[in-house]
Amino acid sequence: MPPGTAPPERLSPNALLIAHRPPDRARHWHVYDRPRSGEASTRPFMFRQAIALDAPVADFLCAAYRALLRREPDWDGYAHYQARLGEGRLARHEALLEIAVSDEARRLDVELLLLATDAAEPGSA
Repeated sequence: MPPGTAPPERLSPNALLIAHRPPDRARHWHVYDRPRSGEASTRPFMFRQAIALDAPVADFLCAAYRALLRREPDWDGYAHYQARLGEGRLARHEALLEIAVSDEARRLDVELLLLATDAAEPGSA
């Protein structure tokens, strides 16, 4: 791990967080995943998607749902997060964490690794 990186934090049975930057100050979150059961659960995490926290709300929410739930947002979920983000009741990093530890995310047979960083893509500075 790079110097200054916090050790992994277990958010739920299906999600880990590593912060290269404080989660509320990171410009991007990288989502990695791997199967949670069977032989494949011992494989390394694979990069899935980078999510820019400064993207327009619609793009941000679509990217979050695709990366964390492997689907497009449903209308109710989209409206729920759009309203809370727009009213300032929820920060974008908090929305990502909520989605990552949701019941739906837990039902997927994947373990998520979330990386809070300033890098737009893995390996970039």
